[in-house]
Amino acid sequence: MASVVLTIKSGESLADMNAKLSQSGKPKVFAQELANYIQAIKGGSKTAVVEYQAASADPVAASATNTLVYASVAANDTFTIGGVVLTCTTSAPGNEAEFRKQTDLATLVANLIATINAHSTLSQVVVASSGSAGVVTITALQKGVVGNFITISKSSSGMTLSGTALASGAGGVVGAAASHAYGLA
Repeated sequence: MASVVLTIKSGESLADMNAKLSQSGKPKVFAQELANYIQAIKGGSKTAVVEYQAASADPVAASATNTLVYASVAANDTFTIGGVVLTCTTSAPGNEAEFRKQTDLATLVANLIATINAHSTLSQVVVASSGSAGVVTITALQKGVVGNFITISKSSSGMTLSGTALASGAGGVVGAAASHAYGLA
């Protein structure tokens, strides 16, 4: 199945755009609001640049795993995702880039996942989850090959990574976007 990505660049604030178009739980309302917004652009009451890109296949998000061994993970061990260094601590985390090793493997995994998903930078790029004991799966939020460029590394013998970057991201837009300006010089 083909996919299409529309990017609408507007002078409106993010809050205003979200207020108009964030009806994610109501597909028919969202579709109507989006149609109204595009009609306003076409009619000249709004200014915007609309970019269109298409792909021949549904995009797939890149992912990687970090398998943890509780006994071997120690304080000051690091796990790096896309240049953001996360550090293990045995005391309460002092900042958003620290995850705590506590009582057992399940708690260590849960703490690492929570740290990744709450991190101000990482939460905009990846999501962490776990499907089996000791395994943290990192998945790119942006589907397509772009996720394959998110690097990962570790300093711990208690961590085994599936590779040096997220992998298996596929599809997504191909080539340059067709761009149309409405009401902009």
